Order: sequence, then C-alpha cells, then structure tokens
Amino acid sequence: MGKSGDLPLQELIAGGDERHAAGKHAEAARLYRRALWSPSDYTRAITLERLIRCCGEIDDNQGAIDAALQMLDYDPHAWFGEYDYAVAQAVLLIVPPPVTKPAVGS
Repeated sequence: MGKSGDLPLQELIAGGDERHAAGKHAEAARLYRRALWSPSDYTRAITLERLIRCCGEIDDNQGAIDAALQMLDYDPHAWFGEYDYAVAQAVLLIVPPPVTKPAVGS
C-alpha cells in the first residue's frame, strides 16, 4: 500500500487505464492523480502523460495545464498539442523575468 490510500500504485494506474478505455475519462483522471505520489520519476512521467490525455478528453483545460507544468520537470521539451500556448503562458507567470544589467556607459 502506498500513500494513495486503499490501492497500490500499479492498481491505480491499471484502473485508470481501464476507465480510460471505457470512455470514463473523469474517473481515470481521478485515479491518475492519486498515483502521482510515486517516488519513481518514470512512473510519475507516464502517469502525467495519461493525466494530460484524460483531462483533454473531458475538456478539463486547467487540469491538463497543471499536469503539463509538472511534466516539464521530466521533459522540458515536451509537446502538449493544443495546450502548448497555455502552458507557455503559465510558465511565464511562474518563472521570474531575468534581471538585466544597465547598458555599459549608461
């Protein structure tokens, strides 16, 4: 058992995959979110990919963007399709602008 409560990590992901295949994307997204506690970077990355897909399929744009922002920790060059622009805008809000030095001779 893991931090997620009643189901082991593999069961959460498998359950999410089953619900996704059955077209129950909101239920799948809930299970994938519960699986994000995984200590494995690989498992977190594949779970985030699944979460982004499911959020997109239920038009949960904010959920997809939030998952995509987390995904950038694992793949900074990831492509998020229709969410690319929104993710880029969100990154700009998170990352402070660079500090510039005055021009020489000013």
